[in-house]
Amino acid sequence: MSQARIGIPAITLTPGVASAQGSRWRTYTDIEPSVTVMIPQLPHRLLVVGAAAIETSELVQLIADLPADLPSPVVVAIHSLSRSQSATAMRLLTEQAKLRCAFASDGEPIESGRVYVAPPERHLIVERERLRVVFGPTENRHRPALDPLFRTAAQAYGASAIGVLLCGLAGEMSDGLFGLYHLGERGGIVVVPRRPGDSEPEGLNHASLFQRITVHHAPTRAELPPLLTRLATNVEGVTS
Repeated sequence: MSQARIGIPAITLTPGVASAQGSRWRTYTDIEPSVTVMIPQLPHRLLVVGAAAIETSELVQLIADLPADLPSPVVVAIHSLSRSQSATAMRLLTEQAKLRCAFASDGEPIESGRVYVAPPERHLIVERERLRVVFGPTENRHRPALDPLFRTAAQAYGASAIGVLLCGLAGEMSDGLFGLYHLGERGGIVVVPRRPGDSEPEGLNHASLFQRITVHHAPTRAELPPLLTRLATNVEGVTS
C-alpha cells in the first residue's frame, strides 16, 4: 500500500527543463539574476528549509546569520525532534536570530521578516497566503516531514520558492528529496550546501534525479546565508 501524502495529491515525476547555460550544477558565483515566476502577484519569495534532527545546530546558525531585513518569510521543518528538543531549538532560535521566530499556528498568514517552524508532531503545509498545521499520517516515517513542506511550497509559490535541504544530496536521507525535486521542477530555486568530503555533484547519491533540474551549491556552509540573502532579495528581472 502506498503511503499517504500530505497537502496535495501524489506527484508524478517528469523530467524538468535543462539549463540553457550548460551545466545544471551551479555555485554561488554563477547564479543568473533573472528568474521567471510561474505564479503572479506574489509580494516576496518564500524561503523553505528542511533539516534532520542531527542538523539542528546548523539550522540555528543558518537562521541566526540571516539579516534582520530579509524580505522573504522563512518556513522550517526539522524531522525526528522530540518535544523537548523542539523547545530547545526554538529557544536557541529566539535567542540568536535577528528575525522573529516562532512555532507556526494553523491558519497563520505568511509575513515577511518571520521564521515559522513546524511544531512537534505536526506537518507544516504552505498555502498561497497562509500556513496550515496539521496532524495527518506520517510521511517517510516522520511527522513533521520535509516532503510535504517542500511539495506544498512548490504548489503555492512556484518559481518564487527557494528550497534548502541542509543534508545536501549525498546522504542516505530520503525525506525531503522528492519534495525538493518537485519545487525545482516547478521553477523554484533549489539550494544545497556542500558537506565536508563531498566530491563532484555528479557523484552524489541522488544526482541522477537532480540532474533534471538546476541545483545551486553553496561552496561552503559559511557562504549559505549570503547566498540565500542574495536570492531572496533579488527581484530585478522577475516576471509573471
